[in-house]
Amino acid sequence: MDEPLDRVAFLANSPNRIRVLETLATGPHTRAELAAQTDVARATLSRILSEFEDREWIEHPRDRYVATPQGVQLVRAVRSLTETVEALDRLGEQVQWFPIEHVDFDVGELHDATIVRPDATDNVRPLTRSLEHIRQAETVRLVASQHAPPALAALWQATVVDRRLTLDGIVATPVFDAIRDSETDAQRMREMVATDRVRFFRGSGLPACNCVDNDGTIIFALRDDNGASQALVETESQAVREWFDAFFDRHREAAAPITAADLDE
Repeated sequence: MDEPLDRVAFLANSPNRIRVLETLATGPHTRAELAAQTDVARATLSRILSEFEDREWIEHPRDRYVATPQGVQLVRAVRSLTETVEALDRLGEQVQWFPIEHVDFDVGELHDATIVRPDATDNVRPLTRSLEHIRQAETVRLVASQHAPPALAALWQATVVDRRLTLDGIVATPVFDAIRDSETDAQRMREMVATDRVRFFRGSGLPACNCVDNDGTIIFALRDDNGASQALVETESQAVREWFDAFFDRHREAAAPITAADLDE
């Protein structure tokens, strides 16, 4: 029998093999159905099916083919690995600022994420994108370790002036201190917590980047060690949403509510 890595390489090195096994992992298919759904040439398909049967990755009851439990798990593992590599490629050097130590989902969940980076003509593209999200949102949950006055101003506009946004925010102590030390920002937060649309909490042990649930889109605002914006990572992955739900609830339970009086200390 082939070594484990040889078997992984055998499957991963052929998009046709992956496509066929993924299709069979969904249920039984005739050879004609497989050819139509995978767009694999009949001669190639015949060879692939024979190779899979030899490796016991598929079964052939009557006139249909179906993946064995081993085949199902193998193709899922290879797909997960492929998506992880795709995600790392997309993140590029920005991966060093992604809060890996705070997440328990596979980074491969970000393989199709939208990534907004600064460029030579616009070094604040991530911030501009963040403000666009706020202007369009109805519900925001925020975990902030970095203070961004333009974002706070946009949140104030949406909650206090326009009265269209509901906000739950957990901020790190340095962020709270920066807001309290700014007359403008402190007044905005006072007005926000005075409404029935906003709750702010002071928390600890938060990621170095800001994490946001914006109407179901999970956003990571990545900054370097000097606080310079490096990228905005946006995803609608269900696994990432579930992680954020649990992460946010856990930190909110441990955080202290912020009142208007706290901003006057």
